[in-house]
Parts: sequence; C-alpha cells; structure tokens
Amino acid sequence: MRSLSLVVPLLSFGHLCHAALYTSADKLPKKNYDFIVVGAGAAGATVANRLSEESQFNVLLLEAGSVTDDNINAVVPLYAVLGVPAQWYNYSTVVQPGLNNRPSPYIQGRGLGGGTAVNGMLYSRGTSEDYDRYAQFAADDRWSFKSITPYIAKNEKWSPPSSGRNITGEYDPSIHSSTGLVGVSLSSYPHPTDSRVLQTAAQFPDEYPLLLDVNGGSPKGIGWTQASILNGERSSAQTAYLAPKYLNRKNLDVLVNAQVTRIKETSKLHFTTVEYVQEGTTNLRYLTAQKELIVSAGSINTPHLLLNSGIGDSADLSAVGVKTVLNLPGVGKNLSDHPAVGLKYTVNLTDTWDDIWRNQTLGDEYFDLWKKNRTGPLADTIPGHVMWSRLNDSVWQAYGSDPAPGPNTPHVEVNIQNGWNVPVSTLPAGQYFINLGVNTLTPISRGSVKLNSSNPLDDPLIDPAFYNQELDLQAVTFAMKLGMQFLQKPAWQDLNMQPIVAGIDLNASDEILQDFIRNNTASNAHPVGTSSMSPYCASYGVVDPDLRVKGASGLRVIDASILPFVPSAHTMAPSYYVGERGADLVKDDWVKKGGSSLGRKCGKGSRR
Repeated sequence: MRSLSLVVPLLSFGHLCHAALYTSADKLPKKNYDFIVVGAGAAGATVANRLSEESQFNVLLLEAGSVTDDNINAVVPLYAVLGVPAQWYNYSTVVQPGLNNRPSPYIQGRGLGGGTAVNGMLYSRGTSEDYDRYAQFAADDRWSFKSITPYIAKNEKWSPPSSGRNITGEYDPSIHSSTGLVGVSLSSYPHPTDSRVLQTAAQFPDEYPLLLDVNGGSPKGIGWTQASILNGERSSAQTAYLAPKYLNRKNLDVLVNAQVTRIKETSKLHFTTVEYVQEGTTNLRYLTAQKELIVSAGSINTPHLLLNSGIGDSADLSAVGVKTVLNLPGVGKNLSDHPAVGLKYTVNLTDTWDDIWRNQTLGDEYFDLWKKNRTGPLADTIPGHVMWSRLNDSVWQAYGSDPAPGPNTPHVEVNIQNGWNVPVSTLPAGQYFINLGVNTLTPISRGSVKLNSSNPLDDPLIDPAFYNQELDLQAVTFAMKLGMQFLQKPAWQDLNMQPIVAGIDLNASDEILQDFIRNNTASNAHPVGTSSMSPYCASYGVVDPDLRVKGASGLRVIDASILPFVPSAHTMAPSYYVGERGADLVKDDWVKKGGSSLGRKCGKGSRR
C-alpha cells in the first residue's frame, strides 16, 4: 500500500526503462559528440531530442541530477504537492526588502525533466502579445507569435482526460494539437469547487466571463485548467522528449549525475568544452563538442555556470576572484519572476482533498483507484480553474506605462485550490480548507543572479527583487481582493469560509493586506531573463536572436533565461517552445546553411 503519512517515503515506480542512459562517463560509447547540451529540463531535453532527429549528428545530454520517472511522487499528478526533495536545487534568495527583510525559498528542478518533473503541471502559453514583444525587442520576427505557433503544435499532444468524461465546451479544439509530445489535458475528476466556480461565472458574467479556453488569449475571464497530464500520469520532459524510443537512437546519449562546473575556451573565445564532476567524486572531467556547446540549465543555473566560467560582468567576477574571460555585463542581470501568495480558508465541506493526506484508508483507496485505471482525484492537479484579469488603467498609469505587452494580456492570475496545498506536513487535523492563490503575471521588478564565491559548487546569490517596484505590490493586492470578492459570491456562502489569518479580508486596509502579502509571498518558480536575448550587434543583452552568446563562438544558451520579459503564463510551456525554436535555429545553421559555429560579425564597440 502507498503510505500517505505526512513523512512520505519516496517509492520507486520502476515501470519505465531507460536505454542510452549512463551514470558513468567511463561507459559513454563515444569519445566525440557534435553537440553537447547542458541541462535536461524542458528546453534541454527538447533540444537534445530534436537535434538527434538528424542522424548525422551525435548528441550528448548532460544532467546534474538523475532519472525522475522512477519516483511515484513525480508520476502521480496530485502527488506534486508532496514534492521530491531529491529532485530539487534547494536554493534560497538573499534577504528581500520587499518581503519585510526576509529570504525566501527558491526551489529549482533537478534531474531529467527539470522543473517539469516536480511542478504543478499547469500548461499555459501566454498571449500572442508576449511573443510579439519578444520579436520586437530582439528585432527578429522569428520570435513572433506567428513564428512560434508551429512549435506549440510540435510540443502539445492534446488528450482527453483519463476518466473519459465529456469535455465539450471546456476547451477550443481549433487551437490545440494532438501530434506533439507533451500530454495536455483537462481535469479528469470533478473538484468539489468546480460547480461553485461555474455558478459564480454564470451569475456574474460581466465580472468573471467564462472562457471557452484558458489558452485562447483572453485578458480576462475564468476557464478550465489545462495541465501536462497524459492518461492520468504526469507528462514531463523526460517522459515526453526522453522516452525510451528516443533514447534508443544510436546518436543520442544521456549522462546523469554529471554536474557541469565551468565552460572552457577550446580556443580564443571559442567555448565548446565543459568541465564537470560526477556525483560522489571530486575529479574534474572534460568533454569537447565538435560543433557547439548548448547551455540549457535554466534561468538560475545557466547564468551561474556562465559566471563561474568567467563570462559575465568583469567587476562582479573580480569581486569573488574569478578571472574574466569574456566581459558580458548582462549575464545574471534582468531576473524576472512571478511573486505568488496564498490565503487559506477553513470551510465546512468535508470532501476537499485534505483527507487524502491524513486519512490512510482513504488515501490508499484513491491510490488503488489510480493504479487500476489512472482515474480519481490523484489523476489531477490542484486548481480546477484559472482566472485572468487586468488592472484598472488608472492603477498602472500612476506608475508609467502598461507592464503588459498589450491590452489583450492579463496582469494577474487567481486560482481556487481544493484543499490545504503545500506543505501538507503543516495540514491541521480535523479541519478542511480551500486555498486562494494569486500572483502578478507582468512584474516590472528586476533582480539578479550572482556568484557567492569562486567555488562553482557553491549556491548562487539569487535576488528576484520581489516588490522592488511598487506596481508589483499593487497588482498582487488587486489580485487578492479579486479572489476574495469571488469567494464572497452567493455560490460560496454556505461554506462559512474563514481566513486562517484573522483580519485578512475585504474589510482590511491596503496596509494590512500588503503586510500579509510581503510576509507570505514566495516565488512561483517562473524565473526568466538572466541570459536575455537582444538584437544582433546590440551592446546589451547576453545572446543574439539566434541564441548564440554575444562575443563568443561555439556557444549558445537555449532555455527560458533568454526571454527578456516573463510571459503572462506559467513558464513550462514557453520553455518548451524556446527549446523547439532554438533547436531549429541550430539545425538552420548546420543542416540548411552547411554549418558554422560563428555568428554575425559586428563593428567595433558592439557585440555580435
């Protein structure tokens, strides 16, 4: 039986096999690889898969962690709330003035699949305006929504819920693809909150328009959550892009437990060599790509790796004793993330998910149901619906320009979660809960990732600068009030909802609400921007629109760190699209154009 005690054992699932997956560099079958990809998260796994479609390319994927699909908590969708600590980088931020001078946890995924193996699985694309802004900022139409749309289709595999329930009217079939690799679906099991959400939307359509599809690009409304779930199981970058049929390719090898510590020059400003250590050893090892080295370690670990390699702001590097190899001041700057906060309410329901975590018998019954046919509440993620909305124009106008890329992009997200949510280890006995989760989607605060020391194995200094800009705090305050107002509508009145923090309600002053927000905000784990792309030959930014590192050859960054602005979405899906787009950029150079590790030449004083 699956143990559901609050101290959760991590069980081996063991139903998946792994083909060309190596735990020791000594067993790698090849000495030379055309492409080496660092990091097996959403983007890195995508890049490795797509490059190995070309039989003439030999591809090596390096991952600091290990497999993730052998752990039951990373397979059963609802077990996401239990977490898999072995598959995390357990980082923390520096002290945040905007959070009442406290640090905050900053967990990042570790292992095959990266964050896609441990996240909440919400699949949201962002709006067309998000991508058109990227194209405008980079002066390159290859990043426009029109250009990115084919990559959405390559990524998404729309599938019916495992329960087979009728989902007509809950999504728009015309904007979804069933031919991609990552499973995307709607909830399989009815949440006790669903009927109340729908009743509220029906009674107040002007305030809460019911959306046909949450990925339809509307700036305001509420719709059914879409999640990366396939046949009742989590669909991650490992299960999708690194499935056995792909690992069986003779030209794709994956080395796990390989922590890359530095990128080394193979020749002057030509970076195709990695330095790494294998878990449990201290011996430095080296591998050199014959064509290109591609860094896909994510928005925290990518700049951390570049900085440890002497690629970054020379002043910051010298401060910790790292020799500058390439002075590139933008590395690690421009960190942007979604600050999120939750407010829990006690309710007089008894069918929230809370008893799953504290009632052994009920938990085992649901687990047995999931094992039998992949149905029941364990086959779903937490929120059944997601709400988008925009600030009143007068709010953002008081601070300058609209933080959204256009009028059809939401500023905030609100969702109603059926139960205590994380961490379940703090779930009180004998009570039942609903959680209100909110965040701003268009923050203007910008932070940084810096080195803590010259030791590449030390954690980085992460400063998301939450609420460094007042408008971000105003946006989250607006979102919290919006959620509170939603929960005061007639459909919720019989629940006798009471916030677990007394006084945090619509009668509270903004000062009280904002103090609560500052004390309870954490990262939504959506960092971007720390290796931002910019136009060719621009003196700012880190990579060109083709994702080559400025001032270098042989080196690209392909992950969410290249996005100059955080999208109005959970960043999993956009990270996949970056991987798909980036892989084609590489193919364009090496297949269509005959191959070169060099980018465009620029004049003196500019960066390629």
